[in-house]
This record gives sequence, structure tokens and C-alpha cells, in this order.
Amino acid sequence: MESKPTKAANEVNFTNEELLSAVNENALVMTVVRGLEGKWLKVPPSLCRLLGYSEEELLSKYINDISHPDDLEEENEKFSKLLSGELKSFEFEKRFITKSGEIVWVHINPTAITDENGKIKFYIALLLNITARKKGEEILKEVNKNLETVVNERTTELVVANSKLNKSKQQFQRMLDKLPAGAFMCDVDGLITYYNENAASLWGRTPILNDPAFKFCGSVQLYIDGVAIKHEESWMARALSDSKSYNNEIVQVGRPDGLMKVVIVNANPLFDDSGTLIGAVNIVFDITEKTAMEAETLKRQNELTDFVENASVGLHWVGPDGIIKWANRHELESLGYTKEEYIGHSIIEFHTDQNKIQDILTRLTNNETLNNYEATLKCKDGSTKDVLINSNVYRENGEFVHTRCFTRDISEIKKMQDQLKRSYDELEE
Repeated sequence: MESKPTKAANEVNFTNEELLSAVNENALVMTVVRGLEGKWLKVPPSLCRLLGYSEEELLSKYINDISHPDDLEEENEKFSKLLSGELKSFEFEKRFITKSGEIVWVHINPTAITDENGKIKFYIALLLNITARKKGEEILKEVNKNLETVVNERTTELVVANSKLNKSKQQFQRMLDKLPAGAFMCDVDGLITYYNENAASLWGRTPILNDPAFKFCGSVQLYIDGVAIKHEESWMARALSDSKSYNNEIVQVGRPDGLMKVVIVNANPLFDDSGTLIGAVNIVFDITEKTAMEAETLKRQNELTDFVENASVGLHWVGPDGIIKWANRHELESLGYTKEEYIGHSIIEFHTDQNKIQDILTRLTNNETLNNYEATLKCKDGSTKDVLINSNVYRENGEFVHTRCFTRDISEIKKMQDQLKRSYDELEE
């Protein structure tokens, strides 16, 4: 059931209500609306549960009040760039302090929503709870750092005395039980000798230990880059056959219920004190949600690239040295040049009035914004085009990177104006 919009949220004229209404009780990706003053205007129940506040409490608080102080400077800087128009959206990992004082991590992806005049009305942000992944990453770093040493030390004791063997094995498994990730072990023949609850949850089933029907992995099917592989070709099998560690490898795991999980596997061989291989351990992290979000982000980037490249108005970038760094299809086609004939050349070459182009570059260097600046460009066939230029400069850390220039062809309008003037002059005579 969706949360009831507050009065503040109702006063905003949302233009994408369908997106907001899609947020429900169990949404993994939480959609929130943030006002310009730094307060939430709309929050889903899932965020309320995550932070431990009621909807009314969250809507009454400034977001910075429950944000980790170490994240505020970078986050506020990014929102300032959104407000100035320097950024259209951004991605950021930050920490919230819950009502009970706990720290939770979220991945945020805010986008500025503007009115018809381009003025920002509010922000819509996608939030994903990544607390488990963050904890897992820290544990994984520690495990990867110490695992080989710890295992070799433990296995030395295990070989020397059976009692120490059982004790150390139980301690190691208890450590794996506490991991916020899947973990399982195989013997030298690939038989599964141990797995934790998280591994069974990833697989969607509970394999029988030491059963030849379950070797190297407890999943129904494994895929690498979408191609099905045999369990004998898995990273666990390779770790055992090659006596070599395979870490941070991406695999898709097929489950009995038809779901597909994307995971990072870390398969490491285990040796006793004499250097003899005795098995392998695999630490598996579920990155399905993160992968889905990255795919959606890539889709948006591709759509934006297509929009700019195929826009019906000329666009180009010019570096601080006056060299054209990029131009879209419309600009090239309207002037008749190929990429090689245009990009990489000085913009001065394509202007008929050298004083105007020098004035344009000087004003842009001085951080001015040009609006409807009239100029005349040379076409490849020797003709010219009258254009209106709208441009400003994209900077990084205060340094001039490139211009953002829109050129609109007004040649026909100029011709009509000239014809009208001639007609008027003839009537005056």
C-alpha cells in the first residue's frame, strides 16, 4: 500500500505521477522526492522502515540532519551542481543515521525535475539499500587479505591433530556463517562439504552434503557472460584443478524457480601444512540489484547520447585552444563536412567574420554565456549559413574543458528579412 501524500507533496505539481505511484511496500529501489530546501516531499514506506522513522517524522526533518556528517560536503556539492545546471543527475553512495543510531548505506541517483522554463521544481531520486554489500565488501577485503594465511595455519593444525582439525574447522565455518554473503566449501573431489544459509538462499535449494549429485556448486545452472557452463567448468572447479585463487569473477546463477542471480565469486584453494591441496572455499556476493541499476543507468546514458547526436539542431564542443573537439550529425550535415574535415580543426576556419569569432572565444573564456549571437559559417560547397549561437563553457575544478555550443540556422529568415527590406526600400522610392 502506498504512503499517503503529505500536504507539502500535494502542493508540488508532479509531472511524473506514474513513476511515484509505482513505489510500494516492498520496492527494492526506493523513489523519493526532495525539495529545493533540503527536505523530503515524498518518501516510500520502505525508506521509513529502513530509517526507523514514520513518514511524518521524515517529512519534517532536513535530510542533512540524518545524514552522516562525513558525506555532507560531497553530497551538497553535487546537489549544488544539479541546481546550477552543471549536472543533470549524479550517483552517490552515502550513509544515513537511523532513529536507533545505526548506520545504513544507500546508493542514490537524483535527477532534477524542471518546469517549462527550465527552472528546477524538485528532485526525484532512486535509493537502493547497499548496507549489506558495504559490510560484505569490508569483510571480503579482510577475508581476501587473510584467508590464505588463516587457512594454511588452520589446516596445519588440522593435519597434525584430529581434535585441532575439528575445532579449527568449526571455528572457520562459524566465521563463514556470519558473513552477509554466500559461502561454501568443497573437498578435493569437488563434493560440497559445507555451505551457509546465504549460499542456499542464492541457489534456491539445499544440496545434500558430500553427495556426488552436487559437485563444485549447489546451483541448478551456471552461466558466464550469458553462456551456460558445466559445474566442472566453474571457478570452484578451476580453483581445485589449478590450485589457484580466482577472485572477483562474475557469474550468473540459475535457480529452480527460474530466477537468475548475478554474483561475484571468490574461489580459493585450501592447503595443509605440507602444501597438499585439501579443498577450496568460495565466498559469493549477490550483485543482482546493483547490476540491474547499472544496466538502467547505461540505458539512460545511451538514450541521452542518441538524443544529443541526433538532435535537430547543430551542437559542438570547442576546447580552450579553439579546436573543435566534437560535433553532432546535424551540424556536420548542415555544413557539408565529414568528421575528419571538421573535428580537430580550429573553429576560426569556419567563421566568415574573424572579429566575431574572436569576440565569441574571448567572451566564453571570460565565463560569459552567449544567447542568440549572430554569426556566419562557411559551408564546404562555398556557400554560407547565417546562424544564432547559444553557448557557455563546461569547467572542471574551475578549468575550461570545452564549450557547449548550439547553432541554429537562420539563413532563410535572414533572406526573408532582406527581401522585406528591399521591398520596403522600393516603396519608399
